[in-house]
Amino acid sequence: MWVFGYGSLMWDDWYGSLSCTRKTIGLMRGYRRTFSKNSVRNWGTKQRPGPTNARTPMEGDYVRGDEQ
Repeated sequence: MWVFGYGSLMWDDWYGSLSCTRKTIGLMRGYRRTFSKNSVRNWGTKQRPGPTNARTPMEGDYVRGDEQ
């Protein structure tokens, strides 16, 4: 199974807890990161949701999923 990780997913040690055997850098072409998604799950409130990163279509751009 391949998981494309970016943002907080890269820092949560999910790969250790799921016995990940290999990590590599990935590019998701045609998208960019934007703070365009509001969240109350880990921060913010219903009255003032916290901005989180989302992938937004953008021709010619890319999102990079890095190793730590």
